Amino acid sequence: MDQRSPYYLPLSPVAGSQDCVESDFAETAAQAAPSCPAELPVKLSICIITYNRSSYLKETLRHLVKVADFPFRYEVIICDNCSSDDTSDSVEAFASTSPEIRYTRQTENVGPEANLMAAYHLARGEYVVYLADDDRLEVEGLRQVLQFMEENLDVGVCHCPWELWDDVEQKSQGLFYDLNSPRIFGRADSLALCDFVLGNHVFPEICVYRAEIMRRMMYMPHRAYWAFVHLINVLNYAQVAFLPIPFYRFITRHSSEEKREQHGNKQVVTGAGWDAYRGGLEAMIHQAFRLRGAPGVPEKSRPQVAQGIQSFINTRMQVALRLLIRDRDFIAANDVLIRLLVADALPPDQAQDLRSFLAGRAALQCFLQTYNATTQLQRIGLYAMDDAVIIQKLLHEMQSDLEIAIFSEDSIEQEDKARMLIMTNSHEKRDLLLQAGFWPGLVLVECDLMSVIAS
Repeated sequence: MDQRSPYYLPLSPVAGSQDCVESDFAETAAQAAPSCPAELPVKLSICIITYNRSSYLKETLRHLVKVADFPFRYEVIICDNCSSDDTSDSVEAFASTSPEIRYTRQTENVGPEANLMAAYHLARGEYVVYLADDDRLEVEGLRQVLQFMEENLDVGVCHCPWELWDDVEQKSQGLFYDLNSPRIFGRADSLALCDFVLGNHVFPEICVYRAEIMRRMMYMPHRAYWAFVHLINVLNYAQVAFLPIPFYRFITRHSSEEKREQHGNKQVVTGAGWDAYRGGLEAMIHQAFRLRGAPGVPEKSRPQVAQGIQSFINTRMQVALRLLIRDRDFIAANDVLIRLLVADALPPDQAQDLRSFLAGRAALQCFLQTYNATTQLQRIGLYAMDDAVIIQKLLHEMQSDLEIAIFSEDSIEQEDKARMLIMTNSHEKRDLLLQAGFWPGLVLVECDLMSVIAS
């Protein structure tokens, strides 16, 4: 971040030193800035939650050691959700030479949200920031956010857009949401805050809390997405700021071979995730009206509120649709497409293209569901299918280890009739196969599969 930013005011450094020596971290630790004397109050708590991701956590700690040149005392809270890998040994070895590290291990897995809440409440700093165990902090941007909060004591939390980063290609993939100028909302601006979130499709996840405010309002809702609930609840005590200062880097790929599941992606592709988003937005807007003195959303405002929430959810479902197609979960993608069609959320040309693309692929995935659910089966048969080669290729793209036979009437008798799931192109052909002794439940017709999933 350019130091000429209007939010850049250098914080006064405090003298002090601390050697960081640990064999696995020696090179980066040697480059770390000296830490502050332990008797000084903690200015910043960096809260990391983790579970069975020791290798990612090590890289995150290496990066923190390298870049954490804060001119004040800080701490790194690591809340381990009862990992069964070597997380404990790895962190404790590092913490032995880095007094900024505070490590705690849950006695059982309490779930990510509860683990985050625990980390927040264990923090001793004046300010608190979350860091995933596989992401990165951009320290200069974070310092500028802290300086802004030092200069604006009525602000209880600062939200900032985060950068999506491909670490394999060392390339930015843009910001999660766009923000051109600072926005500050107080209690009287609660409805304007809701309009801002809905209109800009803002997910208020990455932020810096003033710890005294965070502790007064922190809890984890059970049926509503926590980020929207926390956002509006801060207004009970302080102002909420949004700044165009990215300080958080969300790593989309650490290596070309990695297969990790990202929690955010998992949320966005599930109906339960959308319902939680909807619940969070409803709770946010309900509370916004209460902050303005109303008992909740007035009757005359409900149609507009419902439309705004649905538009937000439609955008999330479009993201889910792209992710599901990428992951070749075509049945789920087709389910999402139907919901978008009912909501009239897609342009006609795009809707038609998606229908054409998904129909056959979802039908083939239905076919595979039957095959994988019946473990005695050993082969797939394609009988009298004009596009058998194309179907074979698509099936192999979905599941590479399949044994697929393309056969004709002449070779029917040689097949093991109890070990093969067959697809054919008509009920007449199915009747021939049944007459030849194939099991009725193991002979499926292409048009039946298509009609089940047609969108």
